[in-house]
Amino acid sequence: MAEEEDAALTYIQIQCFDKKCSADCDGGPVPQDTCIGSTGGGAAMLKCFPTYVQQTLWNNGDCSGTPGNVSNVTLDKCMLSTVGSYYENLCCTQNDPREICTGPSSTGTTAGSSTSGEEKANVVVLH
Repeated sequence: MAEEEDAALTYIQIQCFDKKCSADCDGGPVPQDTCIGSTGGGAAMLKCFPTYVQQTLWNNGDCSGTPGNVSNVTLDKCMLSTVGSYYENLCCTQNDPREICTGPSSTGTTAGSSTSGEEKANVVVLH
């Protein structure tokens, strides 16, 4: 049964303005096993596991060739980014009770939504 749950993990990264990652947060699902370009010219591929996110980094923008770095990134811990905001990585199961995993309630916050109407993956990548 645990293998079924592991296969259903969804990677979510929230970005917040407080050090507890509890207020003014935004974020949502980030594609796994997909090359995600970075504004710095590199790229990353992410994969959720029950206790960490595996982050594979390339120095090019298309994830070709040998990766420059592979690391396991902590889950469920609010961390300070290099730009001064905070972020938290989550791997949510299909029936995860946390609101950030299920989306906002009709009276809840706007985590996971974008006020501009455009979809974008702003992922904090550790170097």
